[in-house]
Amino acid sequence: MGIDMAEAEGYPARLQQLLGEGYRVMNFGVSARTVLNKGDWPYQHERAWHDALGYNPDRVVLMLGTNDSKPYNWQYGSEFEHDYQQLIDSLQALPARPHIYLCTPIPGQNSSWGINDSTISRAIIPALRRLAKRNGLPLIDLHARFSNKDGLQLQRDGVHPTARGAAQLAEIVCRELKKN
Repeated sequence: MGIDMAEAEGYPARLQQLLGEGYRVMNFGVSARTVLNKGDWPYQHERAWHDALGYNPDRVVLMLGTNDSKPYNWQYGSEFEHDYQQLIDSLQALPARPHIYLCTPIPGQNSSWGINDSTISRAIIPALRRLAKRNGLPLIDLHARFSNKDGLQLQRDGVHPTARGAAQLAEIVCRELKKN
């Protein structure tokens, strides 16, 4: 979101560039969506989710959870692991039996939207660690590895990556994908 020329500079495009011709990166992400089925915009209700399942991918990178940290969504936080497990179970049931990678959200804070890095750090990331362990899935810790030290990797909203941030995300994810 918010990246000029996202089709060339956004995270999926950058990931495709890094992975090269042996891969086909598809973007089934939808901005502002939640893992929580009782959240304001549940991802599992989106056409993109059903399209992702229909695509029957070999590998899946799940990068969700930031919008779940909003207080009006996190009031249902006790259901986060259950709802995330539904995503995992649906993917594991696909004929391709894809390799699934869970990602922690990058650090972010936006009081006007209610995105809360404390909730991300203290509740969402531990839940993702439990899910990864329970399901035997790799966890890519973007929260720890994403850096905005010079202030050029995040947009002014404090949540969405810039083109530089998208490139950094792609590099981190690419390294993990190439390990397997």
